[in-house]
Amino acid sequence: YSAIIHCKNKTIPFKIKSFQNDILNSENGEKIPLENIVEINFQSLEKKKKRKNSKISSKIKTELRNQKEKALKCLKKYSDYDQIQIIDDGIDIKTIDKKNKYIYRYSFFIAKKSALQQRKISLHYQKGTSSTHLDFAYVLDSKGSFHTLKHSELKESVPTGKGGRFFDTRTIRLSGELPGVDVGSLIYVQYTYDDYNPEDPRMFFPAFYFRGTKPVLQSTFRIKIPSEMTLQFLALDFPKNTKNEPDISRTKEYTTYKWELSDMEPIKNEPRMPPLGDFVPRVLATTLKSWKPIFELNSKYELKNIKVTPEIKKLTKKIIGKRQTKSEKLQKIYHWVQQNITYVSVKSSLSSGLGGHPAAETIKNAFGDCIDKSIVLATLGKTVDIEIYPVGLMTNDRVRMVKEIPYLRLNHAISEVHLDNKIFYLDPTGTSSRYPSFSGGDTDVNAINFIKGTIRKIPLPSPEKHGKKVELNIELTNNGNLKIISHAKYVGDYESGVRGFWKNQPENQWNEKMLAYLTTQSPQVKLNNFKLSDLTNLDSQLTIDIDYSRNECATIAGELMILNIPEIKLNFPEVSLKKRSYPLRYRTSSSRIIKMTIKLPENYNALELPKPMIIKNISGITYSAQWKISENKNIIFTQKFLRNSREIQTEKYPKYRKDLQKIEKYTNTPLYLNKKK
Repeated sequence: YSAIIHCKNKTIPFKIKSFQNDILNSENGEKIPLENIVEINFQSLEKKKKRKNSKISSKIKTELRNQKEKALKCLKKYSDYDQIQIIDDGIDIKTIDKKNKYIYRYSFFIAKKSALQQRKISLHYQKGTSSTHLDFAYVLDSKGSFHTLKHSELKESVPTGKGGRFFDTRTIRLSGELPGVDVGSLIYVQYTYDDYNPEDPRMFFPAFYFRGTKPVLQSTFRIKIPSEMTLQFLALDFPKNTKNEPDISRTKEYTTYKWELSDMEPIKNEPRMPPLGDFVPRVLATTLKSWKPIFELNSKYELKNIKVTPEIKKLTKKIIGKRQTKSEKLQKIYHWVQQNITYVSVKSSLSSGLGGHPAAETIKNAFGDCIDKSIVLATLGKTVDIEIYPVGLMTNDRVRMVKEIPYLRLNHAISEVHLDNKIFYLDPTGTSSRYPSFSGGDTDVNAINFIKGTIRKIPLPSPEKHGKKVELNIELTNNGNLKIISHAKYVGDYESGVRGFWKNQPENQWNEKMLAYLTTQSPQVKLNNFKLSDLTNLDSQLTIDIDYSRNECATIAGELMILNIPEIKLNFPEVSLKKRSYPLRYRTSSSRIIKMTIKLPENYNALELPKPMIIKNISGITYSAQWKISENKNIIFTQKFLRNSREIQTEKYPKYRKDLQKIEKYTNTPLYLNKKK
């Protein structure tokens, strides 16, 4: 192939001969590692010819003018928005010959410069199984002139993903830019995606989401299936004054289901709101009658890759060493997969997308994606009689997976472990999770075990298993400065995140990074010493020890010293809104536990300590804090903040907000000290 290769630091023409061992090879012997590639453009290297606009019929011109007129009327109501969507029209088709087709038509009015990105067209298809065609693309610009973009003007490229970590040998991207688009333009586009060679014709999962963060005048969704087939669907969160049941029309060959909504108010974003797809009006559908075909298809792909070989037996024995219990063995293989299989995704078919590659192949290559790493973990577990299964899910930052109908949508794979009469989960995708912790993004979601034919909810971990515990020993000087020794321990996904952060920082920049962090709490800081436990040893808990000083933490007024301690402050910017229209959603549960000892100067004592505080919130937070004087006259402060809920519903939000504000005020209250006479 002749191509333009966009690398991280240069762009070069390239004659591709082969792709082997994560390296592109050219006909003249040049080599480019995949990790250095940002994009591959399969395009002509000849000089571009000056484009000419195709003729537009008078009927289309009239249609564009009418749409623009509607948009301008709508803009009077929504003058703050940068664009108005006039048409939002999709149709999913299952053809008589069991092929899949999707046609989408849309139009936008560009009201501000920030919406000019709508001029970019980006489509995809997969070689050998599907095609995409730009049916039409029209522009009516602000001066009344008309422009077009033809399918033949689109450029082909192979997306590699971020950092070259994703390579799909099937996918081709088509991209282009609509000519003549400026503020005041109207664009009108339609494309057709034709899945003409589906690997499994039974897999047909139409979906459509109405409404968004911009005004939409008209949304229509249709599903067209052969008359002998039945449709299962969910129509969720439709407005009260509209119907969620479709209009159904029939011909001899097809049945068509139609949903329609108009004049939809735009959604206003709120801090930590769920993904739009969890609460906008939406339709999810399938022609499957049960989950059985999905279980059978995916389990077939997975089981053929979970094969124990003599080499894998030998490797497992080396990994586990002298570990005796199954839990100890599982810990070692879990850590090994994370640290020895680099995340790189290479997909060439439906089977590799859903079932990964053979474990032996992934181990040999030393790279793979989430399903590949889960397959390897299951295979290593099999050699020591530990029951481990790959499971598919939607991470909790994405639209929730439904199980009411057999509708398959996944973006991640992890591992389900059956051990000692318990079922729990591990995620070998990352590099920093200490057994038995796993990513917080995998919690509070449904997980599909295709081999066992089950769908289970992954529970939230208890707050104590995800968070930070800090012990602070502080010496207060006569001039109001603090000498601080901090010892922090981390657990769960919180530990994984902190460990991963420091692993990705150059060691010669560690002190600089830590100092920058301490400075965010108060500016006058001196870092004396800083020590991390072994970041590469997942068998031991991560700890961080810091020796530092803070100046100007106290205000001295005569005999009175007013002391502020940044280390204990808790702030909750997510409750800035008085009311919410949508739930407040976190990644997972959380905890922060502090024990602080303050040694006062000999000539100072505490005037009056703050009273203890205890809060138990029905939305899922527990808070307790207490100040006291020890026998040796030190001040002791203990604080425990636990949140065991991930989502705060709108009706519970006012109480939740009020309690967090109480905690915030309490932890920001200064200490008052008096100079002894």
